[in-house]
Amino acid sequence: MGRVLKKGSGSLGASGPSGHSFDRWCNIAAQLSQVLLLGLGVFGYFYTVLPVYQKAVLDEDIAQKTLEVRQQERRIGELNKQIASREDALSAKNSELAAKDRDLSEVRTQATAAKAEARTNYTRLRSEYIGSAMAALRNCPSPFFKREPDGAELLKCPEYVSRRVGPLLAQLRREDSQLLTALLGKYAAESDAEYQKLVSKYRMDVERVKSEIDRLQREMDESKATGEKAKNEGKPFPPGYFTGSAGLFSAWSKAFLGENEVRANADSSYRKILDDVGGKVLATFFEKALP
Repeated sequence: MGRVLKKGSGSLGASGPSGHSFDRWCNIAAQLSQVLLLGLGVFGYFYTVLPVYQKAVLDEDIAQKTLEVRQQERRIGELNKQIASREDALSAKNSELAAKDRDLSEVRTQATAAKAEARTNYTRLRSEYIGSAMAALRNCPSPFFKREPDGAELLKCPEYVSRRVGPLLAQLRREDSQLLTALLGKYAAESDAEYQKLVSKYRMDVERVKSEIDRLQREMDESKATGEKAKNEGKPFPPGYFTGSAGLFSAWSKAFLGENEVRANADSSYRKILDDVGGKVLATFFEKALP
């Protein structure tokens, strides 16, 4: 009993200061172990759990992005098909436009050739029609084979030309027809003074020839009366009667024909005036007319 107590006292004695130190170190070790566990937990969290979580999140994001990429790829594929289809359609359209452009170019070339041919034909026909108009002008009725010449005959010639070749001139362009008519009127009016001088000279020449014819006619009548008187009285004809009568008749015939010569000369001068008018008309027309 005494030993037991002693042992017990010894045990109790052992748990004194050294036991208290041991407990303290145990507590420190326990606290350190907790800190280490906490550190291990934090370490494990940051180096095991968190990376796994982040990897899972990243995998999910990757899967989502992969899905989106695939959707976009499908969309891009559809768009590429649409683009290819539109490119094909555009290519076909371009080919069609190119064909139409070639056709249009060909039509333009044909139209240009046709236009040039039409212009050439029109120029030729216009020259022919204007030539016909000038021929009609030269054939304008002469006033010098009438009983009394018309002082306004030259001014009537443009109207005469219009009546004769009006259907031809109507086939010309309006500006060409109007220009020709205006030039005919203009140059006929400018030549009217020369024409009036010709008419005056013609009247004087005709009057002179008629006076000569009347004089010769009187002398012939007197000679005839002398011959008839001698015949009725049974007397011989005066000396040189027949020769004188023949001379008077010859002079009368010449004077009578001279009136026609005066008319012909006046008509020739009138035609010259018409030729001058026609020449001025032609020169001015082809100078001013459009090609």
